[in-house]
Amino acid sequence: MTVGLSGDQLLNAYYYGARDITLFDINPYAKYYVYLKVAAILSLTYDEFQSFFFKYGLDNNSNRDVFSPNLFNKMKSILKELDYESFYFFNELFNIYNDDTRRIRYFLFDHDEYRNVVIKNFNVYLRNEELFNELKKKLSDIHFKYINGNIFEDNINLQYDNIFLSN
Repeated sequence: MTVGLSGDQLLNAYYYGARDITLFDINPYAKYYVYLKVAAILSLTYDEFQSFFFKYGLDNNSNRDVFSPNLFNKMKSILKELDYESFYFFNELFNIYNDDTRRIRYFLFDHDEYRNVVIKNFNVYLRNEELFNELKKKLSDIHFKYINGNIFEDNINLQYDNIFLSN
Protein backbone atom coordinates (compact mmCIF):
# COMPACT_ATOMS: atom_id res chain seq x y z
CA MET A 1 0.00 0.00 0.00
CA THR A 2 1.20 3.48 -0.75
CA VAL A 3 -0.16 6.99 -0.76
CA GLY A 4 -1.60 8.15 -4.07
CA LEU A 5 -0.17 11.67 -4.18
CA SER A 6 1.67 12.15 -7.47
CA GLY A 7 1.54 8.49 -8.43
CA ASP A 8 5.32 8.21 -8.35
CA GLN A 9 5.28 5.71 -5.50
CA LEU A 10 2.99 3.44 -7.56
CA LEU A 11 5.11 3.85 -10.68
CA ASN A 12 8.37 3.13 -8.86
CA ALA A 13 6.85 0.08 -7.14
CA TYR A 14 5.54 -1.17 -10.48
CA TYR A 15 8.95 -0.63 -12.05
CA TYR A 16 10.56 -2.80 -9.36
CA GLY A 17 8.04 -5.61 -9.81
CA ALA A 18 5.17 -5.01 -7.39
CA ARG A 19 1.89 -6.04 -8.98
CA ASP A 20 -0.64 -6.08 -6.13
CA ILE A 21 -0.73 -2.40 -5.20
CA THR A 22 -3.29 -0.40 -3.24
CA LEU A 23 -3.20 3.39 -3.38
CA PHE A 24 -4.64 5.23 -0.43
CA ASP A 25 -5.26 8.97 -0.40
CA ILE A 26 -7.47 11.42 1.41
CA ASN A 27 -7.68 13.50 -1.77
CA PRO A 28 -10.16 11.95 -4.24
CA TYR A 29 -8.44 13.75 -7.13
CA ALA A 30 -5.15 11.94 -6.58
CA LYS A 31 -6.59 8.95 -8.46
CA TYR A 32 -7.19 11.12 -11.52
CA TYR A 33 -3.63 12.39 -11.49
CA VAL A 34 -2.21 8.88 -11.16
CA TYR A 35 -4.18 7.72 -14.18
CA LEU A 36 -3.09 10.83 -16.10
CA LYS A 37 0.54 9.93 -15.42
CA VAL A 38 0.04 6.31 -16.46
CA ALA A 39 -1.67 7.42 -19.68
CA ALA A 40 1.15 9.87 -20.33
CA ILE A 41 3.82 7.21 -19.91
CA LEU A 42 1.96 4.89 -22.25
CA SER A 43 1.38 7.64 -24.86
CA LEU A 44 4.29 10.05 -24.76
CA THR A 45 8.02 9.96 -25.24
CA TYR A 46 10.37 10.54 -22.32
CA ASP A 47 10.95 14.17 -23.35
CA GLU A 48 7.24 14.81 -23.96
CA PHE A 49 6.40 13.40 -20.52
CA GLN A 50 8.83 15.81 -18.86
CA SER A 51 7.50 18.71 -20.94
CA PHE A 52 3.96 17.93 -19.87
CA PHE A 53 4.50 17.45 -16.13
CA PHE A 54 7.60 19.32 -15.03
CA LYS A 55 7.06 22.86 -13.83
CA TYR A 56 10.62 23.67 -14.83
CA GLY A 57 12.19 23.05 -18.22
CA LEU A 58 15.47 21.26 -18.76
CA ASP A 59 17.23 24.61 -18.23
CA ASN A 60 15.44 24.96 -14.84
CA ASN A 61 13.48 27.97 -16.08
CA SER A 62 9.69 27.98 -16.19
CA ASN A 63 8.38 25.31 -18.57
CA ARG A 64 6.08 26.89 -21.16
CA ASP A 65 4.84 23.45 -22.34
CA VAL A 66 3.52 22.28 -18.99
CA PHE A 67 0.05 20.72 -19.43
CA SER A 68 0.23 21.29 -23.18
CA PRO A 69 -3.12 20.65 -24.93
CA ASN A 70 -1.29 18.98 -27.84
CA LEU A 71 0.34 16.48 -25.49
CA PHE A 72 -2.92 15.94 -23.62
CA ASN A 73 -4.60 15.14 -26.94
CA LYS A 74 -1.94 12.48 -27.57
CA MET A 75 -2.80 10.70 -24.32
CA LYS A 76 -6.51 11.25 -23.76
CA SER A 77 -7.78 8.16 -25.63
CA ILE A 78 -5.60 5.92 -23.45
CA LEU A 79 -6.68 7.85 -20.35
CA LYS A 80 -10.30 7.25 -21.34
CA GLU A 81 -9.64 3.50 -21.64
CA LEU A 82 -7.80 3.33 -18.30
CA ASP A 83 -10.32 5.26 -16.22
CA TYR A 84 -13.26 7.20 -17.61
CA GLU A 85 -13.66 9.41 -14.51
CA SER A 86 -10.04 10.57 -14.82
CA PHE A 87 -10.50 11.25 -18.52
CA TYR A 88 -13.69 13.21 -17.88
CA PHE A 89 -12.09 15.27 -15.10
CA PHE A 90 -9.05 16.33 -17.12
CA ASN A 91 -10.90 16.68 -20.41
CA GLU A 92 -13.28 19.13 -18.74
CA LEU A 93 -10.38 21.10 -17.28
CA PHE A 94 -8.69 21.31 -20.66
CA ASN A 95 -11.95 22.55 -22.18
CA ILE A 96 -12.51 25.15 -19.44
CA TYR A 97 -8.93 26.46 -19.54
CA ASN A 98 -8.37 26.04 -23.28
CA ASP A 99 -7.03 29.59 -23.58
CA ASP A 100 -4.16 28.80 -21.16
CA THR A 101 -3.99 25.18 -20.00
CA ARG A 102 -0.87 25.91 -17.93
CA ARG A 103 -3.27 27.35 -15.36
CA ILE A 104 -4.47 23.79 -14.66
CA ARG A 105 -0.99 22.88 -13.47
CA TYR A 106 -0.57 26.05 -11.42
CA PHE A 107 -4.02 26.00 -9.80
CA LEU A 108 -4.11 22.31 -8.88
CA PHE A 109 -0.56 21.49 -7.87
CA ASP A 110 2.03 22.63 -5.37
CA HIS A 111 3.96 25.68 -6.48
CA ASP A 112 7.00 24.52 -4.52
CA GLU A 113 7.96 21.72 -6.90
CA TYR A 114 11.43 20.28 -6.62
CA ARG A 115 13.85 21.00 -9.44
CA ASN A 116 14.08 18.36 -12.17
CA VAL A 117 17.28 16.78 -10.87
CA VAL A 118 15.61 16.03 -7.51
CA ILE A 119 12.48 14.58 -9.15
CA LYS A 120 14.63 12.35 -11.35
CA ASN A 121 16.68 11.11 -8.39
CA PHE A 122 13.51 10.17 -6.44
CA ASN A 123 12.00 8.29 -9.37
CA VAL A 124 13.87 5.52 -11.15
CA TYR A 125 11.65 5.70 -14.23
CA LEU A 126 12.65 9.35 -14.80
CA ARG A 127 16.41 8.92 -14.59
CA ASN A 128 16.78 8.30 -18.29
CA GLU A 129 14.87 7.36 -21.44
CA GLU A 130 15.79 3.67 -21.23
CA LEU A 131 14.32 3.28 -17.73
CA PHE A 132 11.23 5.25 -18.77
CA ASN A 133 10.70 2.87 -21.69
CA GLU A 134 11.19 -0.16 -19.42
CA LEU A 135 8.38 1.11 -17.22
CA LYS A 136 6.22 1.77 -20.29
CA LYS A 137 6.47 -1.94 -21.20
CA LYS A 138 5.63 -3.01 -17.65
CA LEU A 139 2.58 -0.72 -17.48
CA SER A 140 0.81 -2.34 -20.43
CA ASP A 141 -1.31 -4.36 -17.99
CA ILE A 142 -1.39 -2.12 -14.90
CA HIS A 143 -4.08 -2.72 -12.30
CA PHE A 144 -4.26 -1.25 -8.83
CA LYS A 145 -6.81 -0.69 -6.09
CA TYR A 146 -7.61 2.86 -5.02
CA ILE A 147 -9.02 3.71 -1.61
CA ASN A 148 -10.14 7.25 -0.88
CA GLY A 149 -10.20 8.03 2.81
CA ASN A 150 -8.31 8.96 5.94
CA ILE A 151 -5.77 6.35 7.03
CA PHE A 152 -6.28 7.35 10.68
CA GLU A 153 -10.07 7.03 10.59
CA ASP A 154 -10.89 4.31 8.08
CA ASN A 155 -10.91 0.67 9.06
CA ILE A 156 -8.82 -1.11 6.45
CA ASN A 157 -9.14 -4.85 6.95
CA LEU A 158 -6.35 -5.79 4.56
CA GLN A 159 -2.77 -6.89 5.13
CA TYR A 160 0.26 -5.54 3.30
CA ASP A 161 3.87 -6.57 3.00
CA ASN A 162 4.94 -2.93 2.79
CA ILE A 163 3.33 0.43 3.40
CA PHE A 164 4.95 3.54 1.92
CA LEU A 165 3.76 6.92 3.09
CA SER A 166 6.27 9.04 1.15
CA ASN A 167 9.16 8.90 -1.30
